[in-house]
Amino acid sequence: MFYFKQGGCGPARPELAEQASRFVLLERAVEQEYRPLMLAELQRRVDVVAQTAQTTGPACPLCGQIMRRKDTRPVSWLARLLALLAAVAPYSLASRLAWLLLGVEVNAMSVWRAAQRSGQAAADYSEGLSAYHADSRSQAIVNPDAPQTVVLSVDGCALGMQVRPRRRRRRDAEKLPPLPAVPDGHFREVKTGVLLLPDERVETSPGSHSLVRWFLVSCLGDADAIFHRLYAQLRELGWMGANTTVVIVGDGAEWIWNRAKWFIRRCEILDFWHALAHAWTFARLRYGDGSAQADRWVHQIAEDLRAGKVRTSLRR
Repeated sequence: MFYFKQGGCGPARPELAEQASRFVLLERAVEQEYRPLMLAELQRRVDVVAQTAQTTGPACPLCGQIMRRKDTRPVSWLARLLALLAAVAPYSLASRLAWLLLGVEVNAMSVWRAAQRSGQAAADYSEGLSAYHADSRSQAIVNPDAPQTVVLSVDGCALGMQVRPRRRRRRDAEKLPPLPAVPDGHFREVKTGVLLLPDERVETSPGSHSLVRWFLVSCLGDADAIFHRLYAQLRELGWMGANTTVVIVGDGAEWIWNRAKWFIRRCEILDFWHALAHAWTFARLRYGDGSAQADRWVHQIAEDLRAGKVRTSLRR
């Protein structure tokens, strides 16, 4: 189709229709009528494929034989619920609660195994997430709505473990004597960090504040490992933006402040109780041990910190 204009001719520009054509309307009507049937048939075929995949292992791309499972077990919600009970109650009590709440009869050792498997899976996921975000080839998660402020609190503690060459076995109802002390025990550092948004702090009742959510990151490792995992969790949540300030709350340990430099925009502060501990140390040096004036001085600093008067407490 051509149209004529002054100075020549060219392809005609079709006018935009005010409404869809009759054929398009018929096509939409047929699609709306048969879409539920198509979705139902698609779901049926997906279920068949999923059931077949569960009963048949994957084939090796080299030899074509079915690969066998090694050190893997099917995971169900029951194992997760048992691990949850183990996190809030002793194993023996958790086994009784499993019968009362879930109707499942298990012993304490089964609850312990469920907790161990869930804990190992969580540790493997956290380690894999840290390795992914530490890799320079990983794709950065860009969040244009990243928060302005993120609070990061981190601490660590040492756990002592007795390592012995032989394990004792209990026979019938025999009561085993206490183990002798191990002079050279093994200690491993457990480091834990908490991530939260100060904007999600709500006042549930007058004078009582609570958090809507927070994220816990823990590892059995050194200072670099916990900070790598905290950084990975921040990126995974989309809480690391170009203008995000990371407020690092700690107890004043050197290993925390040395790694706070990983964040360009940061603010380093002491938590309430450690700030008071440092205040007590300074008050003893200033006023002497057992001084009533030292007690009043530290008490006033505590009141200022509770009221949010940080600058006032610093001037003291």
